[in-house]
Amino acid sequence: MDDLPTDYTEHNLPLVLLSGLGDEDVVGGDGGGLPRQGSGTKLVIQTPECEGERARHLLQQFVNRDGSLLAWNSNALPGPTGTLRFRMQAIGRDYTLPPRKAAPLAQSPSTEKPINRSRSPSKSAELHSPLSPLSPGSPIFPDGVFTPLWLAKHQRQIPAVFVAFFDIKADDKPASDDQIKTDINAVRAAISRSGFKTRFAAVLLSDKSILHAADLEDRLASIRRVTNLDSKTSLFFMPPVSSQSEMGAFVQGVLSALQPSVIEYYRDLTKHARRKKTRGSIPLTATAPASQSLSNVGWNVRYEMKQGVFAEFRQEMDVAERHYSQAIEDLFNPEGIFETTPSWSPRWDEARLLCDALALRVIRCQLWNNLTTGAAQSWSNYRLRMKDLVDRRGKGSQTYGWEAWESRWAKVMAELTRRADLPALRNQTKQSLDDISESAGLGTFAAPEKSLSTTERLPPFTLLHHAGYWLRLAINGTRSRWQRALTIPAEDRSSPDGSPASAVAKRSRAYDTYLVPPPHKEFPLPEKQGIDHVTIITELSEHAIREFSGKGQNRMSEQTKLDAGRDLVNAGRFGEAMTYLLPLWENCSWRSDDWHSLYGELLSELHRCARHTGNAGLVLKVTWELLGAGPASQQNENLDIIRCIDDMSDGTAALSVQCKDREILSPITASFAFTNKQGFVGEPLGCQLTLISKAHQDTGSLALSKVELVIDTVKRIVIFHDGEKSPDQVNRLRLENAGDVFKTATNLALMPHERRVFNLALTLREAQAVRLQEAVLVLTTDKFDLRHSFASESLLQTPIWQFEYDGELVPSSLNRDESTTVEVLPKPPKIQVLLHGLHQQHYVGEQVRLQVELVNGEADRANGTIRQRVVAQDDIVLPSKWMRAGNIENDDQLVAADDAVEQKVEKFQPSQVMKLDLIVDAPTEPIAHTLTFDVDYTLASEPSTPLRKTLVVELAYATLFEAKFNFGPLVHSEPWPSYFDPALLSASDDEPSGIPQRWRLGSQITSVASEDIHIKGAEIVIDRIANDATFKVLESSENKDQVLAPIAKTEKSFQILTQKFSLDDRRPTILELSLAVSWARDADSATNTTRVTVPRLNMPSSEPRVLCVAAVSEQDTSDILLQYYLENPSTHFLTFVVTLEANDDFAFSGPKHRTLSLAPFSRHLITYNLLVHGNREEIKLADGQGRWIWPVLQVLDSYFQKSLRVLAAGPGVRVDPQRGLGVWVPAPKA
Repeated sequence: MDDLPTDYTEHNLPLVLLSGLGDEDVVGGDGGGLPRQGSGTKLVIQTPECEGERARHLLQQFVNRDGSLLAWNSNALPGPTGTLRFRMQAIGRDYTLPPRKAAPLAQSPSTEKPINRSRSPSKSAELHSPLSPLSPGSPIFPDGVFTPLWLAKHQRQIPAVFVAFFDIKADDKPASDDQIKTDINAVRAAISRSGFKTRFAAVLLSDKSILHAADLEDRLASIRRVTNLDSKTSLFFMPPVSSQSEMGAFVQGVLSALQPSVIEYYRDLTKHARRKKTRGSIPLTATAPASQSLSNVGWNVRYEMKQGVFAEFRQEMDVAERHYSQAIEDLFNPEGIFETTPSWSPRWDEARLLCDALALRVIRCQLWNNLTTGAAQSWSNYRLRMKDLVDRRGKGSQTYGWEAWESRWAKVMAELTRRADLPALRNQTKQSLDDISESAGLGTFAAPEKSLSTTERLPPFTLLHHAGYWLRLAINGTRSRWQRALTIPAEDRSSPDGSPASAVAKRSRAYDTYLVPPPHKEFPLPEKQGIDHVTIITELSEHAIREFSGKGQNRMSEQTKLDAGRDLVNAGRFGEAMTYLLPLWENCSWRSDDWHSLYGELLSELHRCARHTGNAGLVLKVTWELLGAGPASQQNENLDIIRCIDDMSDGTAALSVQCKDREILSPITASFAFTNKQGFVGEPLGCQLTLISKAHQDTGSLALSKVELVIDTVKRIVIFHDGEKSPDQVNRLRLENAGDVFKTATNLALMPHERRVFNLALTLREAQAVRLQEAVLVLTTDKFDLRHSFASESLLQTPIWQFEYDGELVPSSLNRDESTTVEVLPKPPKIQVLLHGLHQQHYVGEQVRLQVELVNGEADRANGTIRQRVVAQDDIVLPSKWMRAGNIENDDQLVAADDAVEQKVEKFQPSQVMKLDLIVDAPTEPIAHTLTFDVDYTLASEPSTPLRKTLVVELAYATLFEAKFNFGPLVHSEPWPSYFDPALLSASDDEPSGIPQRWRLGSQITSVASEDIHIKGAEIVIDRIANDATFKVLESSENKDQVLAPIAKTEKSFQILTQKFSLDDRRPTILELSLAVSWARDADSATNTTRVTVPRLNMPSSEPRVLCVAAVSEQDTSDILLQYYLENPSTHFLTFVVTLEANDDFAFSGPKHRTLSLAPFSRHLITYNLLVHGNREEIKLADGQGRWIWPVLQVLDSYFQKSLRVLAAGPGVRVDPQRGLGVWVPAPKA
């Protein structure tokens, strides 16, 4: 926008004059831009200026709120929405307003006939604005439309608000305020006389607050009354403040209070302009004929422009846009200035300038209101409209002047986009790590408005892009301007001073010089200085590159750099071109992205620069790349890499050039592959090198001097060029050991697009992972030594192995990703480790015995060791040990080895078999274990080469048994101890003296194995018992061998005797037991023991209980003898009420109901004889066994009123949870 007048392009803000806080030169404010006119109204204040630190800080707070440099959007100013921006200007105590009316014409006697005598004297004497087309002194008199001086007057000379600052001290007398009152009234009167409607405000700065100086309030009221100022909108009092934030809040409050009056001021000006427009008649002037006056359409343009500017002052941008758009339509009106004014007239160019300014302001208003798509469309539509106008009414669009306008219009849009600082075009921070979209954080273009996005699909060029896009259009316009300037004939490039008038007239008709110099200055003869188009292009390119780079559009940035470098090369400025092309060549993405067309152009331009600047090394590198990546036009030059720097060499030392992959493209590519992904020490390892020429057809043969291969720490492989050998497609090379390198030779000449394959055999002596580190192509002459290295794995990798068949190369897939890596393994061990006795499933408690058989498959004697280790998943080591085995017949012949983990293997002859037994202890938990065998040995012929044979097996342990337990009391037949027994008093502490108790522990064992298990027996194992009682297990149920099938069950029962050491010990006895089950896999295998934990047993010793036993009666009068034992092991006398309920299944003899008192440590037996109802034959069940009857005996503690539960304490009696105690009545024997 620099080519347009600043007053036309800047955003209009209300001007606020600050009087009394310092001069503008001190503050650095805007100087006004226009010379003050002496005929204007002068505003003078006699009161001294406010001085001190507070005045300077206050002025700085006002200046900080100047909106001139803020972004052109509604959100740039801090504060609430709708806050008005201002342009602050600090002045002294004197200021002169511009004259509102032009000075009248001088009246002098004249013999000439007066013009327009018929015109009325009032009309002839009417005065107008100095800038009006009706004023003879105006620059646009008589038919001009508009001048930027009008905008400068309202923006820089006529304030919207005049703010005067006065010091008012609390210690001064009230009479000292008279000067303040006088100055305020004088300034207001002067403003009123000037004819302007500028608002006035006064700010009184006090050194004390009203609370500390009581008379201040009366003084302020007096000033307000005399000056007739409103304390809310035009008279402000500022007490001392303690911080900058408080001062800033005061300033913001003053501006907020002034905002309504400022808006009203510009609305009054708008109404005045609207009234003039609605008059409908053309204003006339006494000094110009009507035919030369401005047309009605022209006056409408002026009024629309004024209303739009006043709306912009109010920051009503939608209203301003409407007026600006209407002004443009009036200019393009068939009766408008463009159609009625000849294009050679200066007024036509003035109208173009005004129209450009109006279009600029329309776009700015749209961007202000976030109408981004509308702004882009307005820019494009105006461009097409102006081009059509220039083609019809102007000098055409095929001139350098039009191309300059195209560039200028694009620069205007770039500057508008940049100054608008739209949120849609800002670089945004990604909201989350999941957002991987590049466009999520880079504002490259603005989305269309909601009203457009849902109605139609817009092409991309109608969307608003960032400034770099428009700058690139400006660059293209300037480049076209340069190209058209180059076509200016020599006769038009000379100064018009020495040219004939006809030539000058022809030149003026042929060239459009709107805002551009004439052709003799645009592109003068060589001896004169003209427009430096290339410099303009480079400056625009710098700005565009920054924009594209900031938006992450690196390819556009690179393209712009290439275009700028090409323009500099075409201009012969090779040194400057190198500053663009060389960094681009070093870092551009076209090389890796295979954009050969653009990259070839870059190489061509860089090659020209390098040759003109004498950079031989760069010439060599670029020529090397041009062989394969250059454009076809460059290949026609027959680039010769061998002689490319002959004319640049100084003839001394040969030039050494290092090239690396990814940095420079090579015309010959290399790929490498090992035959297999694994090899062994000492065995030949096949590898294949493939060279492919990518040179163009016109380059001829290219012979490398040598190829070097670097494979990790192994010796280098060097393949030399031998021109006498045949250049076969597939070459089998034999490596020769020459000290530090392996050498071989073959023909390394390649024709364009030729593929050569070289097969090698490499023998490695160390076990390690080997990788091709680097492949180097070397080209050496007497002038230079060029080395191109390929170190990137991705460039050297190849997925195929190639072999020759019938004269053609046939690819074969390698079936692996990394072809340049091979794992060299140690020499494979040939000792075999065989295991015998390993089962698919092992069980907890099972000791595993394995026979390990070693077979020496080597051809030589071996010496070493074998190690074993059994580890669980959580690194728990399971104990194990070796047992030597010879001709083992039974376990007694096993002898423990010297080391439980390691065994020596000495003098192990070829084909010999060695056997060892390994015993792995039984685990206690069902956890999988890993058994590892490592045989480390060496051969007698190669003692320095260690070999290892490893065997890893899994030992899966599972639970063998699941068990259910039931626990209950039994009747103990021995008598109870008594306190009256003298033996109890004489008993020692080591002998138990408590009440003996008998218990029954039953178990039901279920096999969860997958095979038959031989049960050998079961026994109770004490895990823990308290020290206050004795524990004894009586003879268990019969232990006999039993085969238990999967999911089968077996029962084992045990009787337990317990007795407290002291009769006074009332605590319960706690037992922790395990059931140890002895089992074997079959009848002949070893016996294992698996322990099943019994739930903790809690046996009370001081609670009363009722035990029941039953037996078959031997009397003829009864069938069942039923006995109840009532026990009182406590130290209290207990009374029980005993009742046996009648039952339909039997009759009984015995006490039906009785009361029984039991002394401490006593028990009582109650016997019942039961006679089962019915014939004895009728009690047989279907299986002939018998049946259950359910007698109910109620035992009630008469004191606590609690019933005692009857417990089964012998065979033939059981307790059912629902029915109570049951008695088994067996069937009579046959």
